[in-house]
Amino acid sequence: TAVGIDAAGKRLWIATFDHASERRAAEELRSLGAVRALILDSGTSTAMAIGPDSRNIRPGRVNGDWRPVATHFGLRATPIGD
Repeated sequence: TAVGIDAAGKRLWIATFDHASERRAAEELRSLGAVRALILDSGTSTAMAIGPDSRNIRPGRVNGDWRPVATHFGLRATPIGD
């Protein structure tokens, strides 16, 4: 699991990877426009799901399984235009 931010600090990327090194994860975020990246997890507990109210992306499980883990974080954004 990794996060990245752009130079203006207005875009945030949250990403999960299967079988990627920390370097590969950072390079992928950089290719998307991130100038700073932070690796949060590199274990097999990594998972990501998209909520049902998302726009322009299909909700559901993106990566990982539904096995419960002790730590997690979520992101809730105000809808664009509201």
